[in-house]
Amino acid sequence: MRTKENRLGRILAWALALCLVLGLMPAWDAPARAAGGVWSGSGTEEDPWEIVDADDLLALANGVNGGNSYDGKWFKLTRDVDLSGTAWRPIGGGGRWFGGTFLGGGHSITGLDVNGSSTLGLFGALSGTVRNLSVSGHVSGSSETGGIAGISSGTIENCDFTGSVSASLDTGGIVGKMTGGKVSGCINRAEVDGNGQNYVGGVTGRLEDGCVIENCTNAGGIRGGYATGGIAGRSCGYVSGCVNTGSVSADDYDTSSAVAGGIVGDLYSGDGVYNCANAGEIRGTGSTGGIVGGVIKDSSASSISN
Repeated sequence: MRTKENRLGRILAWALALCLVLGLMPAWDAPARAAGGVWSGSGTEEDPWEIVDADDLLALANGVNGGNSYDGKWFKLTRDVDLSGTAWRPIGGGGRWFGGTFLGGGHSITGLDVNGSSTLGLFGALSGTVRNLSVSGHVSGSSETGGIAGISSGTIENCDFTGSVSASLDTGGIVGKMTGGKVSGCINRAEVDGNGQNYVGGVTGRLEDGCVIENCTNAGGIRGGYATGGIAGRSCGYVSGCVNTGSVSADDYDTSSAVAGGIVGDLYSGDGVYNCANAGEIRGTGSTGGIVGGVIKDSSASSISN
């Protein structure tokens, strides 16, 4: 009888010790969720909405594509997110624009896989800001196609893209087409293929009047047709402090006018190209240059300077 009592006492003691140990262990860091099941936070600069997984990113895409631009709202990625196996619909597009601020926090989004028509990337149409974000994956479309954004009139800062981007018009490693705003401190490591067509660049396929690209680097191979550049295919804006180390090829176009440049393929107009350097091989069936392939429209309006 005493032996049974001793055995029971030992079992109770072990159970009590286990409870004490479990009580001292830190709680599991479960993804934060707001009461409504979407994002934790309040969407302000001081308390941004937190993105913690693929479901949170999908909720953001659905919100923007449903008509909410989130102008003036703030989002923050708080951990790395893998989109592998996710049927991704870009954040914005078809007249819908993301107008908020997305803080990557130095985290990465991997497994991006987009295949469609136009305005494709992690963001389809961006009028706000994306900052400090790494993205990797594959984006394929027909036009306005980029790794971070398909089309942008906003700001993209300190972002990088790795993988591949392909389209037939306005194709860029970071953003397909810039209609306004700035791209700064970004790096493209992706292979960018314009399918032998127009406006292909390591950072952007085309930047329009007033746009700025500064302190960016391209390390990926760039292939296109007319107006292919290591940083920008066609520039009507301002390009400064950029470096290209990737190969640039515009020799698969079916005419003899495929201009290619280490920094800008076609300097159409704008403020020019300043303090840039190229170390990549440049090939083209038309005009080629280590910095600029050709000055096409108004040479008096554009400057090339180191």
